[in-house]
Amino acid sequence: MLNGLLSTDNIILSAFIVFLLGIIYIKRKNLVIQKILFPIFFISMLRTQLGIKAMNKLANKFRKQLKFLSDFGILIGFLGMILIAVLLVYSIYSVFTDPKAAAGAGIVAPIKAKGVFYVPVIFFIICIFIIAVIHEFSHGVIARVYNLKVKSSGFAFLHILVPIIPMAFVEPDEKELVKRPIREQLGVFAAGAVSNILLAFIVLGLTFGLTYLAAPHIEKYIHAEGVLVSNIVKSENIKYPAETAGMKKGEVIKEIDGFQITSTANFTKALENKKPGDTVNVKTTNGTYTIALAENPDKKGKPYMGIYAAQYTYMDEKTPDITKNVYIPVISWVFELFRWLFILNIGIGLFNLVPLGPIDGGRMLKVVLDKKFRKETSAKLFKWISIFFLVIILANVTIGFIRG
Repeated sequence: MLNGLLSTDNIILSAFIVFLLGIIYIKRKNLVIQKILFPIFFISMLRTQLGIKAMNKLANKFRKQLKFLSDFGILIGFLGMILIAVLLVYSIYSVFTDPKAAAGAGIVAPIKAKGVFYVPVIFFIICIFIIAVIHEFSHGVIARVYNLKVKSSGFAFLHILVPIIPMAFVEPDEKELVKRPIREQLGVFAAGAVSNILLAFIVLGLTFGLTYLAAPHIEKYIHAEGVLVSNIVKSENIKYPAETAGMKKGEVIKEIDGFQITSTANFTKALENKKPGDTVNVKTTNGTYTIALAENPDKKGKPYMGIYAAQYTYMDEKTPDITKNVYIPVISWVFELFRWLFILNIGIGLFNLVPLGPIDGGRMLKVVLDKKFRKETSAKLFKWISIFFLVIILANVTIGFIRG
């Protein structure tokens, strides 16, 4: 129990909350509170002028190029809106027709809990900060491209009793914004989400570049030698072959029917000509098992052992200390950061394009509806579309908690 409470994640998260509480206390006179379910659930905002000079500078220097990017962003924004809308509708169809289907939306948090998409605390803090700053800064830059006043910028904190999630915000002059041409409004609204999606692909490019530079050095010392049984698949309804045979988590598979296993690729190859019901001899670091293969629950007619397989590697004894203790850990950490930056930028960017209420996608949709329909009709359409997607999201989140 004590070890769980003193885990690295919990220590970092506690220190981070204390840090946020310190900032809020020091700046308490300048905070604006948005009461949602105060004092349990609310947002505190610290208005500043941070970044506004940089927004002005970029807008003045690259106005022509940024207008082009703004127009491109509108296109990407609507394509993203269609994509996320289709994915959400499909996800709710899937979870109600397939008991094994995963929920299509859920809560992202640095907490391990049922129904929560867990992100390690340190990566959560770094990624959310980067995503929020890029998102809001992009709104501000495009607003300034169209000479729209940005009244303030700053940081906000989402509280669930204590501050949990840091955010950023930019406040363009809303009264002036609604008077602007539809192209300018859409450009400002789309900028944040689209910048996150673009950042995700920039990170992907950086990952490939880092792989190209680092791989030749690392591959000299890291060797693949088998497939790790990272876990045993267990089900309430059926006992799969690996569990029946007594295979344990942590074993390394070396051979299947005399065929040497060095990687997950040739592990798959060793099973590709097998059928459900076939018997195989599996040699691991713990011994040899005779296993009668089952049918894959997700791929009819395909064999299934009932394990979670991962590549097993070992480090050469001749690896220099600086490579072993500095170079490889740092590169691995950067790769993990890039992985989370890609996943969260794509996820949060697309989620912000959902045609729902006050978020970016909703505001884009509202502008178009107001342009195409009478005020009363537009308001009704927007209300029912927002309710429709809100219900789908809440249903997905609820199912995630139930099935998680």
